[in-house]
This record gives sequence, structure tokens and C-alpha cells, in this order.
Amino acid sequence: MNITIVIVEDDEEVLKGLMHMLNLSEDLLVLDSFPNAESFIEHADELNPDVVLMDIGLPKMNGIE
Repeated sequence: MNITIVIVEDDEEVLKGLMHMLNLSEDLLVLDSFPNAESFIEHADELNPDVVLMDIGLPKMNGIE
């Protein structure tokens, strides 16, 4: 059974690194990624991931909000 993941990260290099590391595991499935919290919120219900990796230092709405 795969663990489904969504990444919310505005730094392209950090996002690429996370995607690379997570894709090394056969048990993890990255469903999608978003550059900000607002765009993730629009799609959260349809994606319904097991885990969200959220940057807390995002512009506008931060990852804690």
C-alpha cells in the first residue's frame, strides 16, 4: 500500500530535492505539488493525501495558517 503525499513548497530547488528523495521509495507516491498554500487548499479535498509536506515560510498564507 502506497503512502500518498502532497508537497507545498515555493523553492524550486527544495521541491526538486524532496521529489527526488521521495521517489526513491516504492512505498511513497507523490500525488502533486503546489507553490503556495492557497493553490493547495483549492485541490486538497480531491487529492485527499495521507501526508502533506508543507513549507512553513510560504509567502502570503504561511504553512502554519
